[in-house]
Amino acid sequence: METSMVIKINRILSSILRGAVIVLLLAWLTYPLLNDGYTNYFESDVSEKILIIMGILVMITSTIWMQFDRLRGGILGVVVVFMFGTFHILDYVIFSHNLITDFYLIVSLTLIFCHFFEQIVIGKEIELQVFKKKFQHLERSYEITRAMMGVTPQMLLDDDIDKLLQNILEIAVKLVPNAESGSILIHKDDEFMEFRAAVGYDLNLLKEVSLRYTDTYQYRLGMLLEPTVIRDIKTFNEANPERNLAKEFEDKDTAMAASVLTCAIQFDNKVYGFINLDNLTNIEAFDEQDKLLIKHLASQIEIALNNHLLVEEIYKLSQYDSLTGAYSREHYDKAIQSLMKHQDAAICLAILDVNDLKKVNDSFGHSSGDQYLIHFVQIVKRNLTSKDTFYRTGGDEFVILMPECKLQEGIKRLDKIHEDVKKSPFFIDGQSVPIEFGSGVAHYKDDHEDLQMVIRIADKRMYQDKRERKYLP
Repeated sequence: METSMVIKINRILSSILRGAVIVLLLAWLTYPLLNDGYTNYFESDVSEKILIIMGILVMITSTIWMQFDRLRGGILGVVVVFMFGTFHILDYVIFSHNLITDFYLIVSLTLIFCHFFEQIVIGKEIELQVFKKKFQHLERSYEITRAMMGVTPQMLLDDDIDKLLQNILEIAVKLVPNAESGSILIHKDDEFMEFRAAVGYDLNLLKEVSLRYTDTYQYRLGMLLEPTVIRDIKTFNEANPERNLAKEFEDKDTAMAASVLTCAIQFDNKVYGFINLDNLTNIEAFDEQDKLLIKHLASQIEIALNNHLLVEEIYKLSQYDSLTGAYSREHYDKAIQSLMKHQDAAICLAILDVNDLKKVNDSFGHSSGDQYLIHFVQIVKRNLTSKDTFYRTGGDEFVILMPECKLQEGIKRLDKIHEDVKKSPFFIDGQSVPIEFGSGVAHYKDDHEDLQMVIRIADKRMYQDKRERKYLP
């Protein structure tokens, strides 16, 4: 049986019992008429009359009290009945203990029982509701965690952070009760915030709102790190009139929420941004359990961001040479494979080989040798166009891919790099150490239509360049 039904039956029983005590009171008052009780009353002395009148008044008081307070009225009714027992002992026959007072005692005790029974049932119901809320919170926390785990494969396939944040926000609006819309704000710089995801709003219009970090709800409340429920946004904005944000949102045809559930997103021990979940009509839409949910969600976002940046770092390591910042050998191999699939590609391929790196390492140490290579790479990079890609394919070997570049133009670019390298010697402890390298250029299509042959031609020309520059015998 449901708790509400039990309470309803209990209250119906209480109403019947309240009516019963009124009937018993009337019966008790009329009973002496049947046995000349009132005649005996008038014949009694003054002290007896006072006691009898007090008994009648207390009986009436307890009966009336029971109509409003089962516990206290019932206790008083029990006291009255025991008082009547005293009357019987003293032989005050008019209102002494009898069958009517026995029923009155039973009714009084039953009302007291009904009171405590209802309190126990209500208490258990409250405990059950608390348990249900905790269970629902755990269930939703689990759903959030499971949903966020589903985002992880996307991070591995897609490096679009805005798409990631949008997916997370959609999960949040779906799983947090009473959330109808929402947004995610991220630091644009130290002063301004930027809307990067939105549900229920036009994101492009939100991005037009110039929102300072000091305009955010959390900053204005002085509660940056704890989840917060802001009820009645209109009143909140009127109490914080630094900027008429409501007017700015209205100008963008964007409705202000009635209440907002908000929490900071932390990253690297700093406030990275905020997630806001909105209800558009109900100022009491969110409660303490929702605060726990959004805090859990924010922590999951932080984990997702860490994973995203970790994936980015791994991707970067796979793409770039960690020492020089040039693209890695793995990336070069992928680029060559891609070129081989495009039969219509036309591109210059240049191979560069730095001389005497071992000599620099042996003479000045490997740390100086590393700086020697970094200096060389910086010179090469500043002579490339935005379309060119630069790879480190070995310890002192590099490749430049120059799309939409004729062979003669590629040769001129390499000559320019040679000139720049001569003008920019490397210094170790104040000592000038010249950088020398050989280079060879070949054109994919003009020199050969087999890309592997183009690579061999460029490599052969590189060694020929070394001999002409007296780097090789």
